[in-house]
Amino acid sequence: MDNSGGFYDFIYLLEYSYIGMILVFTLFLTNKVIKAGEIKAALRESESKFRQIYDNIVDVYYEASLDGTILEISPSIERNSHYKREELIGQLLYNIYTNPADRDKLIETIINKGSVRDYEINLSDKDGSQYLCSMNIELIKDAKGNPIKIIGIFRDIAERKKAEDALRESEARFKALLNASFGGITIHDKGIILDCNQGLSEMTGYSVDELIGMDSLLLFAENSRPLVMNNILSGYEKPHEAMGLRKNGEEFPLRLQARNIPYKGKNVKAVEFRDIVEQKLAEEELRSSEERLKAIFNASPDPIVVYNSQGHPEYMNVSFTKVFGWYLGELKNKRIPFVPDDQKEITKSKIKEIYRSGDPVRFETKRLSKHGEVIEVLLSAAMLKDVKGINNGLVVDLKDITKTKKLETQLQQAQKMEAIGTLAGGIAHDFNNSLFPIMGYTEMLLMDIPEDSPTYDKLKKIYVGANRAKELVKQILTFSRQEKTEFKLIKIQPIVKEALKLIRSTIPTTIEIQQDINPDCGLIKADPTQIHQIVMNLATNAYHAMEETGGKLKVSLKEIELRAFDLINPDMTPGVYACLTIADTGVGMDKKLIAKIFDPFFTTKTIGKGTGMGLSVVHGIVKGMGGIIQVYSGPGKETKFHIYFPVEQSPFQE
Repeated sequence: MDNSGGFYDFIYLLEYSYIGMILVFTLFLTNKVIKAGEIKAALRESESKFRQIYDNIVDVYYEASLDGTILEISPSIERNSHYKREELIGQLLYNIYTNPADRDKLIETIINKGSVRDYEINLSDKDGSQYLCSMNIELIKDAKGNPIKIIGIFRDIAERKKAEDALRESEARFKALLNASFGGITIHDKGIILDCNQGLSEMTGYSVDELIGMDSLLLFAENSRPLVMNNILSGYEKPHEAMGLRKNGEEFPLRLQARNIPYKGKNVKAVEFRDIVEQKLAEEELRSSEERLKAIFNASPDPIVVYNSQGHPEYMNVSFTKVFGWYLGELKNKRIPFVPDDQKEITKSKIKEIYRSGDPVRFETKRLSKHGEVIEVLLSAAMLKDVKGINNGLVVDLKDITKTKKLETQLQQAQKMEAIGTLAGGIAHDFNNSLFPIMGYTEMLLMDIPEDSPTYDKLKKIYVGANRAKELVKQILTFSRQEKTEFKLIKIQPIVKEALKLIRSTIPTTIEIQQDINPDCGLIKADPTQIHQIVMNLATNAYHAMEETGGKLKVSLKEIELRAFDLINPDMTPGVYACLTIADTGVGMDKKLIAKIFDPFFTTKTIGKGTGMGLSVVHGIVKGMGGIIQVYSGPGKETKFHIYFPVEQSPFQE
């Protein structure tokens, strides 16, 4: 076997291996060169990025040796302090630490831990001022783990601290306000309570811990939940009332108001719960008080009106409308036009007196109704004041005294007539005593003297005159009701008709007599002669009123029933009366004349036509029978005499 080929193969392999090794080594060196270039390029890029960060960083970056000498510091130091960058390089970092104890503690922390994070420390500025900073520091070691230098970043956190303090203070105020509220407050999101105050806990009986996380609908009565869901929880921000539900199951009235607020980064709802149990009780008491006042106001028989500060009526009771005719709606924002011209001055004077003294006033005056009727009133007025004591208007009571005034006038007239009657009766008795011997002796002389004697005619005239005086005395005694009269049950219709027949024959045809005599009018207790006398006297009086002009004499008789509020005289009592009316269409009478017509011896007739006793006698007869006489007239108007005789309800005599 020839081995020469194997030798050559080894030489070839060796040669090839050497060349391969060279190639491999060459490739290795080439790869190293390529990688070194990439590293340098990467390093340059990294340094560029670092420099950009270094030059533009807001916080302050620094490097320091282990003894604290500042090796490098970023330009941002000039924005954070009054130092220049060049002033600090080479200086000890620890010199700018305000408090040595802080510096020592920081060094100890770095050595023990190798780094610090968010370490707060006060630094001194060049001008001596201090500012609070937060530091991050790293201890740099070599490959063998030996410390070689320190790098760090510090940030001025004074503004942040102020903001944090302000936030804490705001949160503290919010919490204090939340708990200081008189009502309950919830902050909830989608109905779930996120926060609440102590007031809500006290109101509902749940603890604060129980309330947080609870569905807020559970704080409401079942029938109020749909309303709350649709209004309050859906963003309805106006006050709303609902029924709350306490932990013990008790329901109570609430007033709710919701607001959208930001809370911990969310837009949520804050709802104020106001327990209005006391308010509702107060409102109910107020309503009850107002109802009582309204009832009293409207139950008063006197007209009452309440004026505001502008003098416009705000309230008036039923009696005011009944007496004066106005309704409140007619007078809105208006003054009531019911003060007569002759009463305006005294009214203004009294109003000034109220505002000057503050005391109520009371005085008699007159007011006009809606239809122009003059009404006598006793006015009582007092000032209204609000809760601050400021004048707020007037309340005025207008007692209608029209009837009272008439009754007073009638009473005065009755008292006057009674006094005159007493006087007239006394005079009549004395006159009668003086007249008796005159008539007696004259009659005796007439019996003794012949009729053809000249003296007889003179005595006869004396006797006739004495008889006339006797009749006059009788009329005076009738007026004064001192003459005894026997009354019996009678129907007065025939007597009235008989008297009218007699009067027809004595008055001229220019005067028409109209009569309306009700045949069903009841019985009265009276003297027939006196009834005849009443009709004759009143008819004669009417005739004299129409003697020159003519006219109509109207006579009527009817039965009427008078109730308590129909009575026209204080001496009358409720019951059934026979009303005899005698009227004429003559010249009429004014009020002054009417006030005197029943006085004895008062007359408007000429001499020889009357003694002035006719109406006085009528007045006395009517009073004696327990009746009442009323006169209605006016200048140029009809004169009517109404005589009321009490009707006997249970007659037992024919």
